[in-house]
Amino acid sequence: MSAATLKLMTYNIHCGVGTDGAYDLQRLGGVIRRAAPDLVCLQEIESNTVERQVRKFSVRHADDQPSVLAQAAGLGFSSFAGFLRAYFDGRSGGSCDSGEVLTRCEDG
Repeated sequence: MSAATLKLMTYNIHCGVGTDGAYDLQRLGGVIRRAAPDLVCLQEIESNTVERQVRKFSVRHADDQPSVLAQAAGLGFSSFAGFLRAYFDGRSGGSCDSGEVLTRCEDG
C-alpha cells in the first residue's frame, strides 16, 4: 500500500492587494494555479456583497474573493469561513507552535 500525499498551500493574500499596492485577484489566482495545490488555505480574504472597504489596508470592492480566486486558480470548489478563534492544546491563540494540536475552533 502506498501513502497518499496532499499538497497544502497557505497564503495570506492581504485582501487582494499586492506588495506593489495593486488589487489584482487574477494575479493571485495565477500564483495559486502555478503552485498546483490540492488544498489552499487563504488568510485575509474577503467576501463582499456590496462595494465597500472592510479593512484599512484593503480597497473598495464588491468581490466574492473566494469564488473569483477559485475560478482564476482553476480550482473546482471554494468555501469561505469568517473569523475563527483557534485553540491549540487547550489555549487560545492566533498561531501555533510546531507539534501543537488544534483542539477546537469557534466563530470569532
